Amino acid sequence: MRTSLAVLAFFPALPARLFTAVLLMLASMTCHAVQRVTTAAIGDLWFFPDREAPAEVVSLNDSRISAEVNARILSIPVTVGDLVPKDGVLAQLNPTDYDLSLRGAKADGDAFKAQIELAKNQLRRVATLRKTRSASEELVNQRQSELAVLKAHQDEQDAVIRRARHDLDRCTVRSPFRALVIERIASTGEMARTGSKLVRILDLDTLELQASVQATDIASLRATKDADFAALGNHYPVTLKTVVARIDPVRRSQEVRFSFRSDAALPGTTGRLIWRTTLPHLPPHLLVRRGKYLGLLLAKDGSARFMPLEDAQEGRPAAVALPADTRIIVDGRFRVDDGDEIMVE
Repeated sequence: MRTSLAVLAFFPALPARLFTAVLLMLASMTCHAVQRVTTAAIGDLWFFPDREAPAEVVSLNDSRISAEVNARILSIPVTVGDLVPKDGVLAQLNPTDYDLSLRGAKADGDAFKAQIELAKNQLRRVATLRKTRSASEELVNQRQSELAVLKAHQDEQDAVIRRARHDLDRCTVRSPFRALVIERIASTGEMARTGSKLVRILDLDTLELQASVQATDIASLRATKDADFAALGNHYPVTLKTVVARIDPVRRSQEVRFSFRSDAALPGTTGRLIWRTTLPHLPPHLLVRRGKYLGLLLAKDGSARFMPLEDAQEGRPAAVALPADTRIIVDGRFRVDDGDEIMVE
């Protein structure tokens, strides 16, 4: 109104039509700084997206079972794909030499036992004679020493017997856990040396899920309680076990391990790790770029306020940590800048 009066005062003889045109032009200029926009509560727009990462089922024990003695292989009664219980037989080696060694060790042990009984009897006689002074104390001490030496030899021979029995037992190669046979390395008739690989097996009771997760998603993964392994049309609930404290310099990802809550997929199964984020996200079309930053335009006290989001990426939902009643500019967000006066329609 003041502008109109000023124009009227400056142009006292201005025609009515021209005066109206000037007035409209001034009104348009006055309103140009006030942008008309629509807003919405951020809580009405956000959602909780699923995240995914490649994953594979691995066994903690991928073992190549070796021979522990030198012997010829008599048989390998398992084949690829067999399920073997704990202590199940994987291979049988020729036990003849070790059986003979055990028999010899037992015979030597029996000989020591007989000598010890003789030494005990001799010590008892000498002790009796010593009471009647028919034997010297030196002779008694000698018999005691002989008995002690024989007992020491018997202890040593007992160890030899145990070792020989253990070697004989090792001729039967057994599985240390419930396992899946995935490779036969040796064959029947071959000569196995100590350390020779015989069979490769996978532990079926210590399965874990190994996933490669982007470093930027680790925080949301730690926070979630809802994670699944999806493979071959099935879903297996998993629980976060550990995050390896190393970032792959090429993929910018971290290795993550999960344990299965109930049933586990077969070792070697590949699929996708899926988890629900706990931090709300906004659709990517609501983001605007101002300078080198992506962010949101908030409506505050009749003005637009640009809020940059550090981790926002083009074309991807952006995580936000704002109250649900925060108003963001929806329509008109591309034509307003930080600090512009706005009129909410």
